[in-house]
Amino acid sequence: VVPDTSSARLQVLMPGETALSGDATGKSGTPTNRTAGTQFYATVNLTDWRYNRITANLTKPVVRIYTTDKYDTELADQQLDANYTQTFAPTLVTAAADHYLCASTTNYYYESYHFESSTSPIFTVDVGDATKLQVICPGETATPGYSEGKTGAPTWQGAAAAFTVIVNITDNNWNKVTSASSRV
Repeated sequence: VVPDTSSARLQVLMPGETALSGDATGKSGTPTNRTAGTQFYATVNLTDWRYNRITANLTKPVVRIYTTDKYDTELADQQLDANYTQTFAPTLVTAAADHYLCASTTNYYYESYHFESSTSPIFTVDVGDATKLQVICPGETATPGYSEGKTGAPTWQGAAAAFTVIVNITDNNWNKVTSASSRV
């Protein structure tokens, strides 16, 4: 099969997915769950409109990966290698069931070509192991994935007034671990 280079697109493959050339979806399998704070590898391929791998005769674009985790560290842009593919190593830190990755070129028209961007299927990032205790005072809000673990500031409480603090068991990224023992 000779790939059609007139309508090239990027293809994101997550762990658990396999490229499937010539198929309408371009892949088989389902993304496996990831763990917050644990690096994983996603592959970006350059393909034609039927997901046949392009392996020659095009300028290799520079690709950027975006994630839906607003607290992760953004990855450096990378040019596709000699095989028109590249592996990216994101580390998502916020546990959620609705994450995805998006790959796009850094220029809409890369040397006269438009490469269609690609989005992974939705995947789950699970909570990591219990490692921390988090104290939330009145005026503060637990913020999973955020480097400080919470936002806001404690509000003043009178000496004779009762008030409630919340103690959460969390992973290294301040995601609440509900499966941990409640004994502290």
